[in-house]
Amino acid sequence: MTALEKLKKRLARIRFRTKAVHGAEKMALFISAIAAAVLVLPLLYAAPLRDDVVYRWLVSLSAAGLFCWLGYHWFLKPLWQCVFRRNTPSLEKSALQIGAAFPQIRDRLSNALQLMRDMPKMDEAASALAQKEFERVHQAVAGLALEKYISTEQLRRNTATAAGLLIVTLSFAFIFPNTYRDALRQLLTPYSRPAQAEYAFRVSPGDVRIVRGTSLEISASVADVQPRSMSLHVLYDGGFEETFSMQPVAGGPFRYTLENVQESGRYFLKSDGRSSESFQLDVVELPDIRQMQLRVRPPAYTKLPEMKPEPDVGLVSVLAGSEVFFSVLTNKPVREAKLLFSDHDPVILKISGEALTGKVQIRSAQQYSVYLKDSAGLENANPILWQIDIIPDQRPVVEIVRPGRDQDLDESRRVPLLVSGEDDFGFTRLDLVYSVYRSGEKERSFRERLNYVSREATLQAEYLWDLQPAGLEPEDVVVYHVELFDNDMISGPKKASSREYRLRLPSLMEIFAEAGEQQERSLENLDELAKNTEEIREDVQEILQEFRRNPELDWEDKQALRDASGKQEKILDDMQTLGEQLDEMVDRMENNELLSPEILQKYQELQELIDEIATPEMREAMRKLQEAMEKLDPENIEKALEAFQQEQEQFARNLERTINLLKQLQAEQRLEESLRIAEEMVQKQEQINDKARSESSPEQQSALADEEMKQMKRLEQLQQALKSLQEKIAELPQIRLPREQVDAAQKTAESQELMENLQEMTQALDRADQEQSAQTGQQLMQQMQQMQQNLAQAREQMQQNQQAELRQALQRGARD
Repeated sequence: MTALEKLKKRLARIRFRTKAVHGAEKMALFISAIAAAVLVLPLLYAAPLRDDVVYRWLVSLSAAGLFCWLGYHWFLKPLWQCVFRRNTPSLEKSALQIGAAFPQIRDRLSNALQLMRDMPKMDEAASALAQKEFERVHQAVAGLALEKYISTEQLRRNTATAAGLLIVTLSFAFIFPNTYRDALRQLLTPYSRPAQAEYAFRVSPGDVRIVRGTSLEISASVADVQPRSMSLHVLYDGGFEETFSMQPVAGGPFRYTLENVQESGRYFLKSDGRSSESFQLDVVELPDIRQMQLRVRPPAYTKLPEMKPEPDVGLVSVLAGSEVFFSVLTNKPVREAKLLFSDHDPVILKISGEALTGKVQIRSAQQYSVYLKDSAGLENANPILWQIDIIPDQRPVVEIVRPGRDQDLDESRRVPLLVSGEDDFGFTRLDLVYSVYRSGEKERSFRERLNYVSREATLQAEYLWDLQPAGLEPEDVVVYHVELFDNDMISGPKKASSREYRLRLPSLMEIFAEAGEQQERSLENLDELAKNTEEIREDVQEILQEFRRNPELDWEDKQALRDASGKQEKILDDMQTLGEQLDEMVDRMENNELLSPEILQKYQELQELIDEIATPEMREAMRKLQEAMEKLDPENIEKALEAFQQEQEQFARNLERTINLLKQLQAEQRLEESLRIAEEMVQKQEQINDKARSESSPEQQSALADEEMKQMKRLEQLQQALKSLQEKIAELPQIRLPREQVDAAQKTAESQELMENLQEMTQALDRADQEQSAQTGQQLMQQMQQMQQNLAQAREQMQQNQQAELRQALQRGARD
């Protein structure tokens, strides 16, 4: 294909596309005109002249003429140009039009085509020039986008206008179909008279079903017409009819609200003498509760009776685990019924006609409601939300009434316990829980089940606790409490723990040390009482001598006698307190089997002597003196003073005897203490020696070394007891204590050899040197046995001396 042919073909294509775009523009204008005409058509027929036949013909003919003119110029002619006149205009003219759009071409393209058309008529030279000119033009247009000559901007604007008008027109036709239908009919048949407009009611909600007692809003309008008035007519199934005047709302539809509708029926509307079709009004009744009765069955362990609240009371408080029974009566038969809970699975209710039953076990607080659905699928509206609260099952309470305090264990290692407890519903078990601590570390733990007696909501248990099986050693501590479990079988038995108490097994040294301190305090108190007694006696003696000189007592004398009487009364009270303290000390030592029968007997004698000090005669003398002073009888006052003085002198003698006896007991007890410590040392050393031979591991030997260290502490205690005993021997030579044996025991206790052996034994055990520990242990055993033997002989000698003194006293009494 030659360059000329390619160019012509390109220009022809551009010419066709230009004509097509121009034709499309005209067609879009035609569509816009038709849409606009249809849009305004109802306005033409809405005018008062629509009943004039001439007016109708004029409108129809004008519309037809306009349609034909526009159809020819904007539709048929462009279409004819594109289909049947494809080669018009000429290519030269098209080239000239295209070149006008490109300044670098202008008419050159059109001229080149004319030259190529006329070239056969030219000579050879002119043809060559024409060919060169064409080639230059062809090269110029080859790189140009000649198609840009075709502009579609107007086509887009016309198309958008047509589409907008079409959308608006179709929308109005859809909204007012009757209006446009009548207008088109008048346009097409101008000779026919306009028909009366149809009265098309638009009613909402039409056929309807509502719940009895609710309200119903009815709205209505007439298509294409704004009525002057409208009324609502309701014909109930009961046979009566009601009429209501409806009111328009701001130029909109007419509305009326039927309040509290109770009966079904049909309704229709009237306006301008015309009536709408009738609509069904169905009034239905939602399922609902007529009555609800609850019944609560508490858990079996509480032994509480069933509870039945008042009818229609759904708010209850129950114990966890209670069963709640529901009995419900509905207003109509239902197809489905269940209880809905906030924190529990739904519970299906059993249906029997209008009666519903069901039960649920409540373990936590719940909110619940009753769900109902009838055979028509209607559900109960806005069910009441009820509450079930939980009454807490209180924790039990338990306490140890006896001993109810920390205390030391005696040698029997038995503790009488009295435990009391309370709970709201009952108990399942009572446990005694205790742990043994040795050297501050927990050694082992125990738990014992205790028997108890319960009555209603209280519990009491008495138990003689024997700690012998616990294998306690001196200075061990027992920490104990009791645990009480209630009988809550729903959430599980709840536990209550009593306060913790401590029992301690004191060492022999501690008990003797405490007894020694108590004796020292008692002696100090007795010495102070003796001093006070002597002062009172001197004061009374002085008052008595003054009274004999002058029987008249002044105020100062009376006050002095009152003070003396008060001081004496306090002394008697202090003596009683002192006797009670000594009793406690003796009881403790006796319970720990630390008193020999001879010393125990003397303590009893001491207690009897203390009781005899505060004689009834002393108190009687004090009373008579007080009465004589009140009566101001000189003779009676003198007698009372003399009697009071005599009782004081006897009191002073008894007090002196008490002090001497207590000192003697103190010395004898020091001897007993020394002997017991020596015996304990022998016993412990024998145990250490046996274990040292049989237990060979380093850990066992190290533990024995710790035990040997305790032997040193016992030795220090023994040295102190012997030193105190020597002081008492020096202070009381009249009690004839066997000093020679005591000296021998003290010499051994304070010997350097004994201390060195103890240290060597400890070191050998630390080294796990069994041979050395066996040898040193044997030497220690001999030394300790020697101390024990000396002290035992001293006690035996002392008892013989006391028996000899007793025989001598009896012989003197027989001679007298």
